[in-house]
Amino acid sequence: MYLPQAQAGAVFEKEAHAMQPDFNRLRVFYFIYRQKSVAGAAKRLHVTQSAVSQHLQKLERELKVQLFIRLHKRLVPTAAADQLYRTLQPFVDDLDDVVHDLYRRVSAAIDCTKCANCCKTVRPVLDGGDIKNCSAGLGITPEEFQTEYLKPYDEPGNYVFQKIPCPLLKSDRCSIYRHRPKTCRSYPHLHKEDFVSRLWGVIDNCAVCPIVYNVYEQLKAELWHHGDDDDLFDDFEDIF
Repeated sequence: MYLPQAQAGAVFEKEAHAMQPDFNRLRVFYFIYRQKSVAGAAKRLHVTQSAVSQHLQKLERELKVQLFIRLHKRLVPTAAADQLYRTLQPFVDDLDDVVHDLYRRVSAAIDCTKCANCCKTVRPVLDGGDIKNCSAGLGITPEEFQTEYLKPYDEPGNYVFQKIPCPLLKSDRCSIYRHRPKTCRSYPHLHKEDFVSRLWGVIDNCAVCPIVYNVYEQLKAELWHHGDDDDLFDDFEDIF
């Protein structure tokens, strides 16, 4: 039983703060351990160094143990950090395979073309190939398409639509569906690798896309809980 978009978004808004922090702190720890620096973890996670430091401090307070010692601009893991990483690593290593399987199952049960919520709330980034493809779908030149619909984005050659909802959305259906941009074809991106490093975006998309919401909920059920009452943190109780 999968929640449709309207219900999924509403439920997620209520639960987001309750289900986000623990996994995010573990995720941040995982990348600090692998990078051996706050700066390296921040770059890998696409967040600020301050955010990484705050998550690490919260996790150390929660576990009541020091996880790293600063030595010559590097973070040296303590014995507790080594044990925590060994417990966490199998969970992270399996994550992509589990998410991909859940995505195949959930997406097969939900018709994206009957939702279109992403088209109403998300701005895809278009490159030159997208502009050429979209303009062909509309029967106009790339220059006409760019002038009529787009504005420059963060890097040269990248563009986004001037308006939201997407101006190509007609009666909740994409009017150039077969010619839609690559980002739109890829959305909600759950087929990609390295899920753990993209968790911020996944959490944001839970309130937008019913597929993402249902995958995330089932992910918690399949990985977060190992038994009827046990969760991932129960594995750490024997460590500390």
